[in-house]
Amino acid sequence: MAVPEEKSTPITPITFSDEEKPRAVEWVTHYTFSRIVKTYPIQEHELLALDDLGRNSTLWTAIGSATLALIGSCVWSMLQSPDSISAGAKGFAGLLLFVSAASFIIGRSYGKRRKSRLEKIMNECQG
Repeated sequence: MAVPEEKSTPITPITFSDEEKPRAVEWVTHYTFSRIVKTYPIQEHELLALDDLGRNSTLWTAIGSATLALIGSCVWSMLQSPDSISAGAKGFAGLLLFVSAASFIIGRSYGKRRKSRLEKIMNECQG
């Protein structure tokens, strides 16, 4: 069975005047579905900075989640034998609670910084 060949049309970018600062370039990728893909002029170091902020946010959130799991384990152990709870166990659980809260706060701050930096870059591209 023969497959009909699609007529290939040259892809031409829709650009703006040279006097304006760089903006998004729209490429028409397929005429049947009228899909438009935007390409933004973002420099590589900005992408790397966004990537680092995302990784740091993920790392600190994972640390916070792990300490919450340890806190749950400590509380479970304390509930199983309430008579033998030492001051060290209470202190360790308190330390874990502090580390967990600090990790989530740090992770959230990295996430907010990443979001605000991305919004700034996108606003610069939009004009």
